[in-house]
Amino acid sequence: MSAAAAAAPSAAPAGAASAASAAAATASASSLTECRAVGYVDRSEFISVLANLLRSLCTSYCNYAMHTVVLRLPLPPQPGAPPGGTSTLLRLSRRLPARLLNAQSAGPRPTHPFLEDPPERWEVRHEGPPLQGPALNSLPASMREVLDTACYGSGTLDFWKAMGGKVEYEMYREGNEYFIVFHGHEIKVVFANVCMLHEPGVLRDASSLKRVGPGGGLAVEASLLVPEGRHYEGANLLGVFAAQLMPYVKLVRAEVPPGTAASAAGRRK
Repeated sequence: MSAAAAAAPSAAPAGAASAASAAAATASASSLTECRAVGYVDRSEFISVLANLLRSLCTSYCNYAMHTVVLRLPLPPQPGAPPGGTSTLLRLSRRLPARLLNAQSAGPRPTHPFLEDPPERWEVRHEGPPLQGPALNSLPASMREVLDTACYGSGTLDFWKAMGGKVEYEMYREGNEYFIVFHGHEIKVVFANVCMLHEPGVLRDASSLKRVGPGGGLAVEASLLVPEGRHYEGANLLGVFAAQLMPYVKLVRAEVPPGTAASAAGRRK
């Protein structure tokens, strides 16, 4: 998880200085373990029922319009490191002020009468490889170590690409985000349309997007963070929570990009 240190401008190759000046990163002090499970609702009569169920369970919820870019960033080789351990995934996500799929119903963006618009903010999650093993692979959620940072500025993507990051995939999700306290843990549930971009890096309006998944269904992603070493507890707790959402959606381990995993889960139902 040492990728946060790679954000130092002195390590950037030639041509990265202008991008680096537009992006500032702040790192969390310690890593956590993220447990995640996904599913897909492809029956229209279940969509409103599940939305009402999540609303009844949550402590808060909000509209959700998120642009996500996942990059693979090379790391210096470490002695004795396992194969494939010389890179880390960076999940860069920015919240958009308005939904794109329903842009016709969205009013103009409100402006503050005194302050300038804040700089563009990207949430950056450094993701380790999935935790695997005979006992771990049978758990109801995928698990990986994560470290959260944040970058500000319109040059954020250019900055990480200049540091050697290669785009793995890019997506846009639009729907609702629910925060649910379950057995003393906060679970985040995203219930949303999942779209890929027709042209990488170009996100203007609904014409830039292509829906992912069968029919007119919605993807469901449930995740929670636990301290390092408590992944068994977190994954099993997510499995217990997932049982509360049956029969409207079946949540499975998220081992691949969320849109693809959710679609596969829908096909297996």
